[in-house]
This record gives sequence, C-alpha cells and structure tokens, in this order.
Amino acid sequence: MSDQSTDKMHWGEEPELTGPRDYFRNSLILKEITNHKKSGSLLDFGCGSGHLLMRLVKHNYDCTGIDDSDMALDFLNNRIITEKITNLKTIKADDQQLKTINKKFDIIVSGETIEHIKDDQVLVDTWFNLLNPDGLCVISTPAHAYLWDKNDDFSSHFKRYETDNLEKMFSNAGFTIEKSYYWGWPLTYLWHTQIYNRLIENKINKKINYSTNSPVSVIRKNPKITEILSLPFYFDQLFNWTKKGGGIILVARKK
Repeated sequence: MSDQSTDKMHWGEEPELTGPRDYFRNSLILKEITNHKKSGSLLDFGCGSGHLLMRLVKHNYDCTGIDDSDMALDFLNNRIITEKITNLKTIKADDQQLKTINKKFDIIVSGETIEHIKDDQVLVDTWFNLLNPDGLCVISTPAHAYLWDKNDDFSSHFKRYETDNLEKMFSNAGFTIEKSYYWGWPLTYLWHTQIYNRLIENKINKKINYSTNSPVSVIRKNPKITEILSLPFYFDQLFNWTKKGGGIILVARKK
C-alpha cells in the first residue's frame, strides 16, 4: 500500500509535540491498563517521546521505555532527569533487539507501533515471551485497509488491521483475548481527515517543522490545552458499536 513518492516521517523529529487525538487514545490505553492490572513492571515498546509513559509513572508502575529513535529517547531522558522520575528507564532497541532482553514484565503496552513492523507475528510472539504468567498486553493500531491515506505512507506503515486478524495473531502466540474494539468515529475521524491530514500535507509540501515555526506548536506543546481539546472525542465512545472507528485497541493476557 506504500506510495513511494511520499516523503517519510523522520521518526522522533518533533518529540515534544503531541495532539488531542493522541492524548485521547493514550487515555483509553491507560484506562485498560489500570482496570486490568493495578501494579507491576511495565514495558512500553515504541515509547517514542514518552507521552504515555509520563502518565503511567504517576500510577507507580515500574516502567521501561524502548524505542529506536535517538531524538525521541534524548527528549524523554531529559524529562526523566529534569522531573527526577525514579520509576522509569529507557533502552534503545528495535524489534529485533527486543528478542535479546532477558527481563520479564507484568505488562507490555505498545501504542501505534505494530503497524510499523513488517513481521508483526514475530513481534507478538516476542511480547508473549517477555511477559510473566498472567501478564497483560495492551496495544493500539490503525484500523481498516480502506482508510489508508497519505499519513500511512508518511508514517511508513505496513498495514492497517481488523479486529479478527489482530486477535488471530495474538491467539497464535498463545495469548487469551480479553477484549478488542474499534474506536475513533465520527469526531476523531473528522479531526484526522480535516485537520491532521492537512498538517501532514503542509509538513510534506512546505517542509514545516511544527516545533519551531508554526502557531500549531503553541497549542500542541501545552499539555493542558491538549487534554481539554481531547474531551470531545469521548463522544465517539457512543459509536464504537458501529465498528467504523479508525483505530483498534486490543487487550490480551498470557495465561
């Protein structure tokens, strides 16, 4: 599905930026983790700049963030030092190096990462092997191949998923599926198509860096504004039954 003419994202290029949809998605993930497992060691694979991890550490999980972006990890490590966070450490690694980690975890979380990995079944198998018995795995990923757009090309995605093929991958690895559902329709979908994709177009065509030369950065760098702007997306939870949402959240357990 890749469009070779589309510029690719330089991962970690603007690590301090996040947005209301990301905040909302992380809120859904955070809710699933805290509802299913109140404590324990936690691994965030593809942690990026740590926007989810910075919320998880407040719930006193023993957190480890793994990512392959030097820029994202430098940003996160600076926050760890500046904010004197004691229950979070980072490791620079990709999906191949993940296999060599000899520590076991109680929780693995991965937000919007599996779609970047070509051999996704091997990644899920690795997650299973890294979990302790009764370990929890919570992920989010883009849904529905028919929603493929320029952002997928820009972000170097390999695929978008359906709940059935995602559940099958986790079952094949040995997981028991606790729940999986679509999220993100209609307001999140409108935000993505009418606002976010236009920002991506400007980034590609006008080479805009939203960290330095755009008024968008003023809003997106402010956590409180981002949180407030995410609130309307909770309306979408009334429509998860339609299965039209552009994302999937899956919760699985290692029995």
